[in-house]
Amino acid sequence: MNPNFEIIPNTTLQIHICNNRPIELFDLTKSLSALSSQFSSFSISNGESQELKGAKLYVKQVKDGSLIIELIEYASMGLIPIIVENPDLIIGFAKYLKGIYDYFLSGEGEKPLLTVQDCKEFMSIVETTANDTSSKMEFNIINNSTGTIQNTFNITNNNANAIQNKFKKEIDTLKRPTEEDNTHEKQLMTMYQARSDMKSKVGNKAVVDALYERPLNVVFGNEDIKEKMLNSNYNPLKTGYSVDVVVQTIRNVPCAYKIIKLHEISTKLKLVYIIICCIIL
Repeated sequence: MNPNFEIIPNTTLQIHICNNRPIELFDLTKSLSALSSQFSSFSISNGESQELKGAKLYVKQVKDGSLIIELIEYASMGLIPIIVENPDLIIGFAKYLKGIYDYFLSGEGEKPLLTVQDCKEFMSIVETTANDTSSKMEFNIINNSTGTIQNTFNITNNNANAIQNKFKKEIDTLKRPTEEDNTHEKQLMTMYQARSDMKSKVGNKAVVDALYERPLNVVFGNEDIKEKMLNSNYNPLKTGYSVDVVVQTIRNVPCAYKIIKLHEISTKLKLVYIIICCIIL
């Protein structure tokens, strides 16, 4: 069943775009689509009933005066608009938006847990303002019973551009592989080049045939690992090591092995044994 659109909910989310030049239709639809998507996610997470979890935003009206868009909430099923019974959902959504933008603009509050898609959508919401110098975007809550308008927050052109830059950096961070993603456990490593100076931070290279044929620089996770591998009674160039390594990259190109754990040391005479152990384990 479809919602009864003849009944107007008590609370309206008003988006007032104070633009200085015509708004490109693509930017406007992109902004509203992103806003709708974020509201759907918010209602799923915060709706107190199955109907509220399926609530969606609908355009109530578009007014003159720059561009004023009024959005109301209806349940996706049922005859009576849910917003009549629970205006807190749309009010909470407006506050949620404010919290997100406050954090990425000024670092205020706790960092929200967002996906790459979330970041893209929050960028899209302010796209019209970011593309129009001296423009402003107002987010207001209207009480349709009393006609009162309460401003929740505003975003200026400078704010919008700063926010989008912050989200771009956040997307890069979210897409960057974590150390855990690049960890390879119990790999057979042989030293290709070893420095006798234990204080040296560079010059040590190793090969892990199972990962890459060419030698990569070695970074030791701690001094104890370095001491056991390079300052023992064995020649490190004739010794095999069973290690957990993180492959470090520069622009997605492998450049170094960071050894985070040393499992076993074996001389060349026992190399076959350590190979078998690494394969089995």
